[in-house]
Amino acid sequence: MKAFLYRTMCVALVAAGCYAAPPTIGTLSVKGVARVDEGQVRGNATLFEGSVVETSAPVQLRLSNGAILGMDGNARGRVFADRVELHRGVAALTGAGFPVSAHGMRLVPETGGKALFNVEQGTLEVAPLAGAVQVFDSTGALLARVNAGESLSFDSPDQGGGAQGPSSSSEEEKKKKKKGGAAAGTASKAGKLGGMSTGAKTALALTVIGGGVGLGVGVYEATKSN
Repeated sequence: MKAFLYRTMCVALVAAGCYAAPPTIGTLSVKGVARVDEGQVRGNATLFEGSVVETSAPVQLRLSNGAILGMDGNARGRVFADRVELHRGVAALTGAGFPVSAHGMRLVPETGGKALFNVEQGTLEVAPLAGAVQVFDSTGALLARVNAGESLSFDSPDQGGGAQGPSSSSEEEKKKKKKGGAAAGTASKAGKLGGMSTGAKTALALTVIGGGVGLGVGVYEATKSN
């Protein structure tokens, strides 16, 4: 009887552990050191639903759904099977339909989409390298559609929520952006990504992903003709 109860308790504990464990959603690679869920990582690590990643060197995240995300050496984000929340830093993404959230906005790359994102305190900048990225506010309303070769920065909602274009934008271009659904805002100087050439953005993407060949080659092939 005691043996039976012991076996029953063991099975129950194992089953409870299985149910408690979050699902695996991908892997992380780093040439250096990173933190995943407050634990220090060197080389490779498994990612689980809701894993928090904080970097001190560029990392590459390969998710089970096929999306590849690179984060620079001073970035922080939370990763889920169906999205990633960026809290700070520069990130490079390839993966159509895989949304990125930051400062209360949702950015969705279209088919063939590869893009750079820069999240700083109060601002978010998106610069597609291939394809386009749709930007939605917290209510699901479309703020803008940013095409490859362009760059658009946004203030976080608590800072006004305005979309900002490069300083060279004419009054006519501003009107077109507003008419096209971009959030109303005043044009200002180009952001960190907007002031870079296509070649420089491609080089940054390669650096951000820490030398991962998958995204790097895709980004290069998509931009070398631009």
